[in-house]
Amino acid sequence: MNPNKKVGRVTIKVDGDVIESHPDAEIYVGGPERTDKENGNHPGHWSEQLKAGEVKCNIDWGAGDSTAKMAAWTDVTLTCELDTGQTYVGNHYVLKAVPHIKNDKVELEFFGPVMEEMKVA
Repeated sequence: MNPNKKVGRVTIKVDGDVIESHPDAEIYVGGPERTDKENGNHPGHWSEQLKAGEVKCNIDWGAGDSTAKMAAWTDVTLTCELDTGQTYVGNHYVLKAVPHIKNDKVELEFFGPVMEEMKVA
């Protein structure tokens, strides 16, 4: 892997079908979020809760696209392949809402459990 290469393009697959997304995709793999528990007597104590993973991407709307198909994305496997070589897999992801179609583009938002980072060869 080239250490000078930066994340720019992300290939997103929904149950194996490639979504041709714009290069502005956002991926939050999820995981623990820690917060300070200030109580005055014991500084430095904290609590932790797991945050869901999120994937946001913009796609072009085309002749073969279907809002009915997207509405059925309620338990999908997302595979996010970064151009830097990392791959993250999210199981049991759901599409937040059927997207608005605006100027032949739509924004997709998925969420689900913490994503798994796959080993890079």
